[in-house]
Amino acid sequence: MSKAEAIKCCGEMGFLQFLAKQHHVKVTTWEGDSLSEAKFVLEKFDDESLKVFYLLRQAPQLLSNVSLADAKSKMSNLLGQSGFPATEYHLNVKPDSIAELDIMLSTMVGKSVSWVEFSSATIFDQQLSTSEFTTLKAIKDRVNEFRDNSAINKVKAAIDNNERVMFVAGGLHFMPVMNALMQ
Repeated sequence: MSKAEAIKCCGEMGFLQFLAKQHHVKVTTWEGDSLSEAKFVLEKFDDESLKVFYLLRQAPQLLSNVSLADAKSKMSNLLGQSGFPATEYHLNVKPDSIAELDIMLSTMVGKSVSWVEFSSATIFDQQLSTSEFTTLKAIKDRVNEFRDNSAINKVKAAIDNNERVMFVAGGLHFMPVMNALMQ
């Protein structure tokens, strides 16, 4: 209902949607749907590893500006049948508990590690750049490949329909998409 509420709720995307609504501008996500993304990634990776990846990617947000107890409560909710890995990606597999998440993560990387160590997006990216986390890095690359391809297809379709397009994305996605559109 207001600029401040939009930003508080959803950051930059909330503000962009707020402005678009005021000016009757159509807004759509370029990322593609979650289930198709999961199917694309699962062509090369197992469902448990993908669930661990999605959970770790949320860790920085869960740990931000809340107590550890609150963050653990939120993670426990994500691990359950009503959490987004199960509902959006249809990943009804282990891990089902925080203890199981930490065990699976440690097993994947060959050393003792906990999800709470992923307290920022920077730390998440730094960890994934190490040799222990090659599987999770490869999953991240596959997710980004799906999202980039989705953006390319959506932007091309809009251009083919003579629509004006403003593409908003971070640097990780912007250059691959723009390069593909310039070909």
